[in-house]
Amino acid sequence: MKRLVEFYNRRDNYAKTFGTPEGKAVLADIYRAAGLDRPSYVEGKPDRTAYNEGLKRIGLRIKNILDHSDEQIKELAAHYERQSTNYTSVYKQ
Repeated sequence: MKRLVEFYNRRDNYAKTFGTPEGKAVLADIYRAAGLDRPSYVEGKPDRTAYNEGLKRIGLRIKNILDHSDEQIKELAAHYERQSTNYTSVYKQ
């Protein structure tokens, strides 16, 4: 249950932050800087490609949080609860 509340709060906080006109302008700038509108791959430059992928990961995290539906949040919380239960049982042995 705690995870569920955390996921809802995170999405709501992001939505409030990026829901204003100023927040939307900042979000658009983050998406541009993260390269969500272009490929990450740079031929012959694996280090630059990796760097671009790192930038893109932050933009995608924000986008994914904002795009999660209530049902997706419930599924994520359940997934994390199952994982933490599995890890706990391993450590108790």
